[in-house]
Amino acid sequence: MESPIQNASQVAVPNQKAANDWAVQLLLAINRKWAVPREGNRNLAATVLVRINTAGTVQYAGISASSGDQNYDNSIVQAIYRASPLPLPHDGRVYHSSFSICVGANVHGCK
Repeated sequence: MESPIQNASQVAVPNQKAANDWAVQLLLAINRKWAVPREGNRNLAATVLVRINTAGTVQYAGISASSGDQNYDNSIVQAIYRASPLPLPHDGRVYHSSFSICVGANVHGCK
């Protein structure tokens, strides 16, 4: 399974399972806070650049690849800020303060 999270600063990940586990934790935290817009296409996804500190507090979240629907994109960014502090990885080797994550119903559509 391809991970929806990609490290923004390096391609090689020391422990892919740990990185995938962290991605799942992040997506669960974000999805719990996400109010998906009722109008428009709901089968979308967007890639978001996220910066967090060592406590998981979101310092920045911005769309790096849009879903094509500004309301949808904005709802994802708002959910990320509401989910702050985000969970940290159980394996500290996969922690990165800056990463991209694909959020939405159609993660295969992320760039």
